[in-house]
Amino acid sequence: MNKTLINRRKPAKTAWVLNKTLIVSLSSIAIVIGYSAFLDTWHNIYKTATSLDTWLIIAVTTFVITTGVVMTGRYFERKLEVEAKLKIQKIDVYDDFLKDLSAIFHRDHNSADLIDFLTLWQSKLILWSEGETLLALIRWHDSLMTEQHREHSLMMLDDFIRALREEIGHSSTGIERGAFIHLMINHGAFLQQHSRAVPASSLQH
Repeated sequence: MNKTLINRRKPAKTAWVLNKTLIVSLSSIAIVIGYSAFLDTWHNIYKTATSLDTWLIIAVTTFVITTGVVMTGRYFERKLEVEAKLKIQKIDVYDDFLKDLSAIFHRDHNSADLIDFLTLWQSKLILWSEGETLLALIRWHDSLMTEQHREHSLMMLDDFIRALREEIGHSSTGIERGAFIHLMINHGAFLQQHSRAVPASSLQH
């Protein structure tokens, strides 16, 4: 099951890109055909219509286009509002998750404790997390279930935290792999190690 889920990730992403490309291509073709048909119809009406009919057609066409643009704008505006509210709720869920997870790492624990913790959180994570985040969660969970080397499990956790950040819009580019685990497990030592690498002039700003 592990390998099936992990190996399925890349083909699924490729298929998603291909599907999106196909949809965009078909939509573009439909728009071009529809626009050509509209111009042809308009040209035929214009040749046979009187002056009054022409102005009436122009008025109706303008009204329809304006209404369509306004309705489309309102649709996307409502969609953005819903996405913004959903993002705020998702951040609250992930914040509570990381707080509880950090509490576990600050006391004696083992893989079984982490598995029990994930069992309590799995319903919320399944409902709120996107596909890439869930795949990272599955990899971390599987590394705990198969009792792989602790360092490997920690790297899987680090990848999961990165997936959480990316999902809410934060980039982890430039942050070394394992940095989030260092912060969670040994916060003081991590800050001391990296403060020595930061120029004094940077700290003054």
